[in-house]
Amino acid sequence: MRPFLCVVLPLPWFIAVAVSATANTGDSETDTVVNANTTSAPGQNVSPSPGPSAYSPTDTKTPVEKKPKFSDFHKTSLNCSLLQLGQYRCLDPEIDKETQAAKNCTKERLVKVPCLPTEGIFCNGQTHTGQTVGFYKEVPCRWTNGKKFSTALLLSVFLGWLGIDRFYLGYPAIGLAKFCTFGFMFVGHLIDILLIAIQAVGPSDRSDYIVDYYGPGLIRIDQDNFTYVKPPEYI
Repeated sequence: MRPFLCVVLPLPWFIAVAVSATANTGDSETDTVVNANTTSAPGQNVSPSPGPSAYSPTDTKTPVEKKPKFSDFHKTSLNCSLLQLGQYRCLDPEIDKETQAAKNCTKERLVKVPCLPTEGIFCNGQTHTGQTVGFYKEVPCRWTNGKKFSTALLLSVFLGWLGIDRFYLGYPAIGLAKFCTFGFMFVGHLIDILLIAIQAVGPSDRSDYIVDYYGPGLIRIDQDNFTYVKPPEYI
């Protein structure tokens, strides 16, 4: 039994020494932290100073973000060209009296017309009154290049057998062939009169004829704020 006691007895002594050393180390660290944070005279009880409080009146206040007013929501940056149908109306293109077609019409048969946003709509940085131009929109038009329908028809009737009508419309090869063959022995002459009369043959640059104005013409109808859609009749 004596050799067994010699092995067991030193074990509690070693554990006690280790626990005591750990406790002394913790106390010294606590004293070091307190002495580093506060300084006082000997014998004076010192309580650790509290850290900066989030509710201290001396702290800098975070600026409060200003919320937008409800009246500012309609003043958002909006492009007038993105308005929906019914929120604007477009004016008719200006008509040239000599050509009876829209002025500044391009080869693509498109012309720009001014569009007026409805009163009270804010776009492109301003509030419109219903009479101010918000944007320009391209609409179809007739493109003419100086060739008159009446002139082409008269040349075909009286001088078509010489090919003058084809020269006038911009077809020099066919005009030369008609000139050399007397209008293909007058058969081609009669065919060209019919084709030009029904406007199946037009200028070579694919432009439209200039047609003289003899009465009411076609009116382009667009849907705008003043368009009334008749509801269907129910039985």
